[in-house]
Amino acid sequence: MRRLLIPILVAICCLCAAVSAHAGGFAGVNYGLTFFNTDDASITTFAAPGTAPIFTPASVPGLRIGARSANGNEFHFDAGVMMLSTEGTTYTTLQLLISYQREFAPQSDVSPYANFGGGLFHTSFFDEGSTNPQFGAGFGVRKRVAEGWGDIRFEARVDHYFEDSSGFQAANAISLQLGFDLMFTKP
Repeated sequence: MRRLLIPILVAICCLCAAVSAHAGGFAGVNYGLTFFNTDDASITTFAAPGTAPIFTPASVPGLRIGARSANGNEFHFDAGVMMLSTEGTTYTTLQLLISYQREFAPQSDVSPYANFGGGLFHTSFFDEGSTNPQFGAGFGVRKRVAEGWGDIRFEARVDHYFEDSSGFQAANAISLQLGFDLMFTKP
């Protein structure tokens, strides 16, 4: 996992720097409801703000950082982390996503959008760990607030998590997300 983390963070920083030259930067949070399904189980989670949950991925990472251009192109990085420690045992999950989002009416106060992205879901318990790729897409509506210095978003999203050799089963997650973004600079 550590070997992958450094290149991912460097790529994110380079991408955000390149896009930010002609775009506005932002940070935000997600809240969400997720229906997670494998062949053996169905799990429903609610996260406020979203984060990687205890035993399954949630598709609702908690922190968004990115850049948005005036013509409706956006790149963002979503991250969620959770750690549970009790009596010398630690359980950790980490979810990292990089996404591209396209707004269809970027100059309007209300704009529909579509996005897609991918990333990694990592979990560790005792001395065992598993890192799995995930890919997904979503559709939503964004409403500008505070004269364009903020956004409220609602999105429906589908993600797929790939299986691995350590016992993590392939799974699909359907999420409903509500999010808030604060612009650092306007595009």
